[in-house]
Amino acid sequence: ELPVVYEDSHFGIVNKPAGIICYAQRDVSRGVMTIRHALPFVMKPPKRGTSDIYLRPLGVHRLDKPTSGLLVVAKTKPAMQNLSKQFEERKVKKTYAAIVNGVPTEPSETSITTKEAKKLGVDVDENDSHDWQLIDCDLDEKSAVTVWRPLNSTNSIKANNETLTLVEMKPKTGRYHQLRRHMALVQDC
Repeated sequence: ELPVVYEDSHFGIVNKPAGIICYAQRDVSRGVMTIRHALPFVMKPPKRGTSDIYLRPLGVHRLDKPTSGLLVVAKTKPAMQNLSKQFEERKVKKTYAAIVNGVPTEPSETSITTKEAKKLGVDVDENDSHDWQLIDCDLDEKSAVTVWRPLNSTNSIKANNETLTLVEMKPKTGRYHQLRRHMALVQDC
């Protein structure tokens, strides 16, 4: 199942389930179990007269295989160009939620205010009075910045410290497995 959240003749938004890849690698022939191959079956074709349409809808960005969430899909070349530019210029704001195993550490030296997070260029609510944790740690020799905060926790007898923690994360950059790698740095395991 690939629920369509929004759709018009130029683009759409689908709710990608976890466990499915967005695109198959070019050198792998078994790429039929991908979001890309499912899109023509769940999205409507553009209205007659729409110019510069793609033969099949294309994802504007990707989400990792284990990640579920909203995926923006272009149906026309102009939509792809415009949406790609918005992602490139970081006009698209991203928020992620994750359940981490254990209790992440929150050192006071990495704590920042909402105002400081906003200055960094991270999309946070200016009226929010809660502090954030800053992770500014290069990944693969490239700058990688994430702000995060715990939202809730619950007991779990099989979890580290018998606790699972729900965290909200807002990446400023988009490095390979950035959020997983950053959260691994702060988990109290």
